Amino acid sequence: MPAFPRFLRVRVPKGIPAVLAFVLLGIQAVIPWTSVNFATQDGPSHLYTALIARDLLFNPNSPYATVYEFQPKLVTNWSTTILMNVAELIFGPRDAEHAVATLCVVLGFFGFAYLIRSLDPGSNPWSPVLNFLLFNWFLWIGFYNFYLGMAIFPFVAGYFIRHSRAMNMRRVVIVALGLILLFFTHVLSLAIALLCIGLTALWVNIAIPIAAKRGGLGESLKPLAWFLASILPALILLLVFVKASGQTTEYDPRIEWAWSMFPMHAFASSQGRAGEQSLLHPAMMALMVIGALSMRRQEWSTPRAAIVVAAVICFFLYLFVPNTGFGGDEIKIRFAWAIFVLGCLVALTVDRLRPIHTPLAIYVATFLFFSLWSTWQTNVLGASRAIQLYSAALERVPAGSKFIRVHMPTDATRKRFGFERAALDPLFHADSLMAVRRKLVALSDYQAMSKLFPVAFRPEIPVEKQSQLWDLEGTGTTTEASLRELLKDFPVKIDYVVLLGDGTPPERAEEFRSIESYLNSTFQLAWTDPSKSFVRVYKR
Repeated sequence: MPAFPRFLRVRVPKGIPAVLAFVLLGIQAVIPWTSVNFATQDGPSHLYTALIARDLLFNPNSPYATVYEFQPKLVTNWSTTILMNVAELIFGPRDAEHAVATLCVVLGFFGFAYLIRSLDPGSNPWSPVLNFLLFNWFLWIGFYNFYLGMAIFPFVAGYFIRHSRAMNMRRVVIVALGLILLFFTHVLSLAIALLCIGLTALWVNIAIPIAAKRGGLGESLKPLAWFLASILPALILLLVFVKASGQTTEYDPRIEWAWSMFPMHAFASSQGRAGEQSLLHPAMMALMVIGALSMRRQEWSTPRAAIVVAAVICFFLYLFVPNTGFGGDEIKIRFAWAIFVLGCLVALTVDRLRPIHTPLAIYVATFLFFSLWSTWQTNVLGASRAIQLYSAALERVPAGSKFIRVHMPTDATRKRFGFERAALDPLFHADSLMAVRRKLVALSDYQAMSKLFPVAFRPEIPVEKQSQLWDLEGTGTTTEASLRELLKDFPVKIDYVVLLGDGTPPERAEEFRSIESYLNSTFQLAWTDPSKSFVRVYKR
């Protein structure tokens, strides 16, 4: 039988998973830059907080200094504030979030790969599974503090795993500094890192020697002492933070609900099969389980076993911890993502699963591409058109002005611009984005009121007024009453009121019209969005 000509011979490269992974990474990194007005739901608030912190530090006479101060209590969310400031100085306020979103994805990609290589130096760490893990709800909701923490923790945990039996003072300092960085990024990412490091130390220095019947526990004392020294500074910070927060939570784990909802919407960016990745996360669940069950005896004698145990513990924490506590919420879904990260990364190192790496990569890459395309169309292109009109309504507000934003539903607007299926609301804090660009004071931005971020309101603004500001989010039934009270006796003069809403859905239309009528009778309608349909700016 004649052989095919050389130029017609097709050689399937052994690096198909790596090629697909880096192609997908390139797409993920570029997506934010395909729109000038790219914004996640909470991303603009992170950028706004960063701007306030910088002005408080370097410009004490700025308009922000009359309203805000640095948070007097110990808080953890400093890393995002610093990162946003660096991005704003380099790329400007328009592109700062673009840069941060791209950096977080790229950092997470190489962080996950580093942890894989730490667990098994012989593994090929490049797989579209990493891209899947990074393409999730936390990115599109703009929870950059937690997302960044999950991108950093693999470097810290991986470094400890590589040196767990040969720690010294220099390595202890490196691990300790990494854990301190995680503390000032997000407390839950620190907890996951401590869990992985602690289980690795116990497994490597106690469980494995006992199982192998070699050496005595005395030989493990020194490595365990180094381990305790490396985590001690972060533990002290964590204890001080918990005590200083002064907040507790009622224990209501809602176990049945959590079990039925797993993994919740951790990997959803929009509605539908593609946006919810409904053909991917069940396959990844199977990969985790099969990977753990397929581990050989010698693989259980490595730190991989500790990470498997960490994933199992995260699952029990997902079930049994309450969903809110210490001022934060959405706790369960964060553990859900951690389960997938730990379980899938271990599965990619299991020797018996190596034959399926290429077909798995093709499967994941195919469906992930459709998810990326769907999200790009809705969350980026569709939302950016609406944000552009939103921006046009606020671009003539004088710099230094103080305003509040009343948020009402925008169902008709979301449908008109094609992002009604997005699993978030990119317009929610778009006013904070304009506050950054125009140097405005967005009094209704939530971060200063949450007491979880580096800036807070000055004592002159009482807690009662802060609660009324938070009520302008429009999720309750007293929005109009709170608005009236704020405009009557707020300690700081409010120059403008921004009303966001289009009178839909029907059950909220009467409430919206009542607020609009009140503002029309009390203020002067200064500007609207060019379509005159969903943004109204009122001047006092």
